[in-house]
Amino acid sequence: SCSAGASTEANGLMKSGAELAPQALTRMLHKAATIQELLDLVEAHSKDFNDIHMSTAFMTLARSAPGGASQFRLDPRFGQLVAQAEALLHSLGAQSCVNVLWAFAKIRHHPGEQFIERISDVMERHLSDLWPQNLANVLWAYAALHRSRRGAEHAGQLVRPVVRQLEVNGNAGALSPVEIANSLWALGRLRERLCEEGWKEWSAAAVRKTSFFKPEDLARSLWACAVMRAPMQGAPLELVEMLINASARRARVFSARQVTPILWACRRLQQEPSSEFLEAALAIMGRGKETLAIEEVTRAVWGCQGLQQHRHLVEQLLQILAVGAESVEGLGAVLCQSPNPCSARV
Repeated sequence: SCSAGASTEANGLMKSGAELAPQALTRMLHKAATIQELLDLVEAHSKDFNDIHMSTAFMTLARSAPGGASQFRLDPRFGQLVAQAEALLHSLGAQSCVNVLWAFAKIRHHPGEQFIERISDVMERHLSDLWPQNLANVLWAYAALHRSRRGAEHAGQLVRPVVRQLEVNGNAGALSPVEIANSLWALGRLRERLCEEGWKEWSAAAVRKTSFFKPEDLARSLWACAVMRAPMQGAPLELVEMLINASARRARVFSARQVTPILWACRRLQQEPSSEFLEAALAIMGRGKETLAIEEVTRAVWGCQGLQQHRHLVEQLLQILAVGAESVEGLGAVLCQSPNPCSARV
C-alpha cells in the first residue's frame, strides 16, 4: 500500500541518512497515513524542511490525529517538529502560517504565547495575500487556542485587521456557512465587538446562506450574536431573526447541546423562540438531557426563565430540566434566581 511504502521508504532513508529532493519529501509528508509515519519523516528530515514541507507536515498531522495531540504530545519527534516550525517562522509564507496555526488548533495543542505572538507578527505583514477562507481559519484558530488575557490581547492586534479584511469587498460573502458560523463564534469567544458596518456585512453574508446552515452553525452563530450583544435593530436584528426562524424549521434535528445555547441566547437577546422550536426542545431534552454538563443545564434553565411567550411549553421544559436537580449542588438555587451566564460557550 501507499502508506506502507511511505513508512518503509522513510525508515530506509532515516537509516541511510540520504537526502530527499524537496518535491519528493513533500509527497511523502502528504502521503503519510499515520502519525507514526509522519513523525518518522520529521525525525529523519526536519532539518531539511522548507516552507512547503512545514505546511504539509502540520496539515497531515491535523488530518491524522482526530483525537488531538494527547496521543503524541510527549513524543520528542513532535517536539522536534514544533521547534523547527518556530525556527522557520521568519521564512514562512502567509498560507503556511495559517496552516500551522490551524493545525495546532485542530489537534488542541497550544504552542505557547511566544509562538503565537511570533506567528501573528509574520501573518500581519501578509494579510492581503490571504483568501477569505484563510482569514476565517485564522479567526477560528485564535479562538480555539485562546487561553489567557495576554494571548487575547496580542491576538486582538491581528484579529481586528483580519475582521476588517473580511468586511471589505464582500469577502465575508465568499465564506461557506460553516466558515461564517465559525468566524462569528470566534469573535464571540474572543469578546470582539462589531461596528454597524461590520454587522451589515456579516448579516448579509449569513442571511444569503441561511438555507445551508446546519444546526451547529445556527447554534454557534446565535450564541455569538448574544455574546457580542447584537443591537436589536437593522442588520443585527435581521440576522438574529433569521437564525431563530431557521432554528425553528430544523429544530427536530437539533441535539440537546445545540438547543441549550439557543435558549440562552434568546433570553440574552430578548427574543422569543417559536412554539415549534419549544415543542421540539421538549422532546430533545426529554431524551438527551443526560448528555449535558451541569453548566449546560444551568444555562438552559436560565434561558427558559426569561421567556415570556408559550409559558405552558416553557414550564414543561423547566420541569424536564429540573428532574434530579435536587441532587446537583447549586442547580436548585439557579431555578429560583437566574445567574449571569456571560461566560457561556458553545
